[in-house]
Amino acid sequence: MNPILSIVIATLDCAVDLDACLDSAQKVLTGLEKYEYEIIIKDCSSDKSVKEVFEKYELLLSLKYHHQKDSGIYDAWNQAMKHCHGQWIYFMGADDAFIEGFDFNNLREAFKTDDYPLISIPVMYVYGEETLVATINKDSFLKKIRYSNPFHHQGIFHRAAVLKELEFDSKFIVSGDFDLMLKIIKVNPELILCLTSRPMVRMYSGGISSRIDTNLLRLKERAMVRANNGVATNHQIVILAYLAAYTKKLLSLFINQEYLANRYFHLKISAARIFKK
Repeated sequence: MNPILSIVIATLDCAVDLDACLDSAQKVLTGLEKYEYEIIIKDCSSDKSVKEVFEKYELLLSLKYHHQKDSGIYDAWNQAMKHCHGQWIYFMGADDAFIEGFDFNNLREAFKTDDYPLISIPVMYVYGEETLVATINKDSFLKKIRYSNPFHHQGIFHRAAVLKELEFDSKFIVSGDFDLMLKIIKVNPELILCLTSRPMVRMYSGGISSRIDTNLLRLKERAMVRANNGVATNHQIVILAYLAAYTKKLLSLFINQEYLANRYFHLKISAARIFKK
């Protein structure tokens, strides 16, 4: 019997992170039967440390292991998809963690639908001691895509049949998931099922898409994605985003990048709380 959900974790020399990730999975996925899910470890490491972590949890979780060189995260995900047998596919990082107490019942019902190629749930974003629950709804979707990616990939479930037909464009470094999402829904928020639930995964800041030194690359790739998918741009907001990126890059010459990123994230949390009120 094929599983309902395939969870892909792409790894590169991150055995310690993967160990913590799978430990969190063991505590949460016990609410599922093994035939309901599979975890595919897509490894590009140069040693056997990740394989050893896989073997540690092999009998405790429904795991598969695949080792192959790749050119980046989107190439790795494309490779991993070929080994996924689930009806839905979900991507997370080795440094992400499942949140205890997550209720899979809403997802079980959502996975039965034939009406949506994408399902969205909230994600908990963590930077140091600060946390922010990132959510999206259909009302805000069209506003957000004019200047940013509305979704973290840790909050998106892809219908496997649709995802495998399109695949990720591996020429992108940080925005391939944004590009694919827009191709799938053709800028129509009605094709996304946005669930209200607790976050399933805790994601930690520090990845390539959140670093100060990749801000400009991220903005350039997002502009390319929007142009390729016919999304009208709010030029004023884009100009402000570039100014902010150059300002942070300039400040990073004088201020520790980690401290600067931490303060910026703190401002985002404060702004989110104000607008929520």
